[in-house]
Amino acid sequence: MSIKSFYNFTNFSRIYQYSIARLAQKSSWKKEYIWPWPRNNTVLDEDELGYYAVGLHSGWMHLAWGVQMLGYFLYCGSMNDRSWLGCPWYMDNAWDQRYYWGKYESKARLVNRQRIFRRCIGFLPVLKRYALKFSDILLHTQIVHPQIAVIQPTTSTINDFYFQHFVGLASIEAEQVHRLLYHCNYQYWYLLEEVILSGKEDLSYYKVLIIPGGMYFPEGLSERLLAWIKNGGTLIAIFPPDLYDCYGRPTGDLLRAVFGEFTESRDRENERWRIKTLKPVERLSEGYIEGRYGKGRLVVFLRSIGEQSDIGGEMRSYFYKILTETVGMPLAWSEGAVFETILREDSKGNRYVIVLNWNYHDGVEGILHLKGKWEKIIGLGVGGGATVPH
Repeated sequence: MSIKSFYNFTNFSRIYQYSIARLAQKSSWKKEYIWPWPRNNTVLDEDELGYYAVGLHSGWMHLAWGVQMLGYFLYCGSMNDRSWLGCPWYMDNAWDQRYYWGKYESKARLVNRQRIFRRCIGFLPVLKRYALKFSDILLHTQIVHPQIAVIQPTTSTINDFYFQHFVGLASIEAEQVHRLLYHCNYQYWYLLEEVILSGKEDLSYYKVLIIPGGMYFPEGLSERLLAWIKNGGTLIAIFPPDLYDCYGRPTGDLLRAVFGEFTESRDRENERWRIKTLKPVERLSEGYIEGRYGKGRLVVFLRSIGEQSDIGGEMRSYFYKILTETVGMPLAWSEGAVFETILREDSKGNRYVIVLNWNYHDGVEGILHLKGKWEKIIGLGVGGGATVPH
């Protein structure tokens, strides 16, 4: 069972897919790719330039995140068909809707009314030229190894499942964590708890591990995480971790090792927790509790990291404070404008920064900062408009 919601088509999905491909040592490809996302409006005269920008942006980001094949989804259902194949979010597609909905009649007998391309589909040949031009970089580089990883708590995803929305707390909080990290240019990827248990991933590469909604732990996971914390790691848990084993029996070994004996209570209606400890802890508030263990620390947030309240704002501020203290600034970050950034690296240590504008309609101007010292910077000019210092 995946931490990623079935309905998620954002950059959250791209990072997750890359992470799974990396761990499995397989090539990444995407079948039935819904290219207009996040523009899912069914209005006939939707701005074609907007769709063009979305298609180009989304396709390029998939390539940047290591996807080597994109199977574009070109289905269009009937306006009156509300079945699964005709649901509104599949409507905006490659074909000109005005013809098969009867607004215009095709005079050419040999023209299939459902096979007249929209103008915005012109992004495809442009994307193809970009892919060919930069194929050496895209195929022979890897995402720079981040110092932050989000753990997929598979056991909790199975045990704490919300059938109403096909997701559980782990999925909901993982998306909230993604927004906090990605929108501030913190590069990260996902680790499955199964991989941590197997010992195949060297955790010493990471300074921060984040586990969202990991209340249920399989046997052996707390021991591996405690050993990593003891050596200097910072574990951030959204909701108390390791309260139960995979069968739902109370455990609490991870919390007990850091905080000593404790009691906990859960407000299920508002998804809030309270933890009381017998001995003093490093920090304790309504929003979080923190304790030291060896050279590292455990920080447990007691409410949703996305909660819209004063306490929620305090939690998010402290979340960023932890990142600043442990990993410093991101590898690349923007000033004056919000850019989407991805860093790749080849076998010789050369790094490539892919930068995209989040705004699909307007050009923006800002400064991109790169962490570290660089002897030479070259602008490869995918879209143009960037000034590179000499």
